[in-house]
Amino acid sequence: MSEAEQGAAGEAGGPAPLSPFPWRPPRRWLETGLLVGILAGLLALKIRYAATEVALGIDGSYYYDIAAHVRDGDGLVTDVSLFNAGYAYFPHPTAVYPLWPLVLGYAARIVPLEQAAIWLPTIFYFGAIALAYRLARRVAPAPLFPETWPVVHAGHVAAAVLGLTNVMFQHTTKPYTEGLAYFLLLLALCRAERFFRAPAVWRGLELGGWLGLVVLTRSQLVLGVMAVAGALAWALLRLGWRRWLGPTAAFIAGLAAVLGAQLVHLSGFVEAPRWVHLLRFDLAHDPVALPPLAVMVKTEGALAWLADRGRGVLVAFGNGDMSYFHSFGLWSAALPLALPFLILDGIEAARRRRLGLWAWLHAPENLFKLAFALLAIGGLVSLHTIHKAMFTPWNFGMRHALTAGFAIFAAIVYLARRPALGRVLAIFLVAASSYTAFWRLNNGLAAKRPRPAIEESVTWTAAHNHAIVAWLTERAAAEPGLVVVVPDREAQKLARYTDGVGYHWIYRTTTWEELEFLFNERGARLLLLRADKAKRMKIGGDLGRFAEMFTREAEGLSGFVVFRRRLPGEPPARWPEPPPATAMMQGGEPASEGE
Repeated sequence: MSEAEQGAAGEAGGPAPLSPFPWRPPRRWLETGLLVGILAGLLALKIRYAATEVALGIDGSYYYDIAAHVRDGDGLVTDVSLFNAGYAYFPHPTAVYPLWPLVLGYAARIVPLEQAAIWLPTIFYFGAIALAYRLARRVAPAPLFPETWPVVHAGHVAAAVLGLTNVMFQHTTKPYTEGLAYFLLLLALCRAERFFRAPAVWRGLELGGWLGLVVLTRSQLVLGVMAVAGALAWALLRLGWRRWLGPTAAFIAGLAAVLGAQLVHLSGFVEAPRWVHLLRFDLAHDPVALPPLAVMVKTEGALAWLADRGRGVLVAFGNGDMSYFHSFGLWSAALPLALPFLILDGIEAARRRRLGLWAWLHAPENLFKLAFALLAIGGLVSLHTIHKAMFTPWNFGMRHALTAGFAIFAAIVYLARRPALGRVLAIFLVAASSYTAFWRLNNGLAAKRPRPAIEESVTWTAAHNHAIVAWLTERAAAEPGLVVVVPDREAQKLARYTDGVGYHWIYRTTTWEELEFLFNERGARLLLLRADKAKRMKIGGDLGRFAEMFTREAEGLSGFVVFRRRLPGEPPARWPEPPPATAMMQGGEPASEGE
């Protein structure tokens, strides 16, 4: 056919001109290829990160210690008495959520614990990303930007938000709960989506079991249970109780069976265990030992509480280390950017007197979306109810803030569904956030040290800490049942490397009465203080009492000074002096590890 004939055929509605590219891959292939590209980039970063000297951190070292006991057949026990628990013996059963130490400990019977602690969380990390992609793809299958990037849909956004979040990336290359917890939560949400579409008793039982395991991996994610329970309560009240009563009862039974197993475990060492102990393991302490720590900021009255927590909003949306930006990078901008559009939509709906929410809630096909909305709202609002008097005051810049990721994802999808400016902002967020997130992670890796090649490296930040570990190991061999008192952070890290040593954890607010109780009633023999941090301790305010009670046993051990009870005629102890700034550079730890 000549060019003239092709033109005439086109004008007459005939076959279109031949394309210079006659074959195009199916859109599904392109969508999958984009996901593979995201995963490949993250895998390359993960391999680089694992090749550096990964500090396991505070909580990571604590889980590592428990997992080592599981590996050795000792059960769920720990060498560290946290939060004024006042353990009378070591190793002692722990009330911490058990699933992750169990999984890590049993895996360590197959592969070395050092390797399992790095690569097992990494596997769960990629599994969680795949589940996030699948779930978002099913809930919102249409392209987000059909005119610009037709291959990008909600699944890619969910995978990018989860995978490129700074705290998620870092804490899934360490033995923390986040990898397994979010893998199980997203798996449970996938099952919940199926359950709400086709409710059945067996599906309710299964879903309750999955969410029970989520709580036993990370109690903060009880938010998932609350979200599903809220949607089920609505279904019972408004969508036909006969259809939903059996599946709801099965859900409760499955959940109770899993959580009840943990209560049975707690009953072996906790007096009258309650459901609250499943969420607050720090409350499981010896009532005759030490008073519980007052972790939260206390206020007088509801208005004072609202004012105090309201001040956290400025922290959350700033750019400091305690902000959402520190955790999520530019992804966090989706929340404030979506707010004005949400207000405008609400005003327009009120003007038309047709919000449509009531009809939406009564559509059975929206039940899972209701549960997801409750999870997104709860995951965000719950972070703003927590203001701590000790440790890091606000959780917005820490791994705890990962629950806000559901709201961030929803905000991006909401913007992409709006015309004009909203969609432009969504495109900018997805492109800029993905680029800057990869850039942040890559630059962070460039600043890390290579992993030491020497076998005897027993360090959480540098080989400088080998001396104190070797000293404690030798002392424990000479004194079976050795119990020491160590400031917070250091106890968990030391427990990772020593066997046969029990650690009583103390905080800077620990009083002399509490310290004496540990020595007189709980068998403590030594007090270890970091010279560079001793000035923060409250007990350092009474130097005369310190000199009367202690004598110096050893010093120069990785920055630690060791004291023991003073006998008559022995020289009194002097409070540790801060070392020169240059000495701090040898074995210091980061100011914040995202605990």
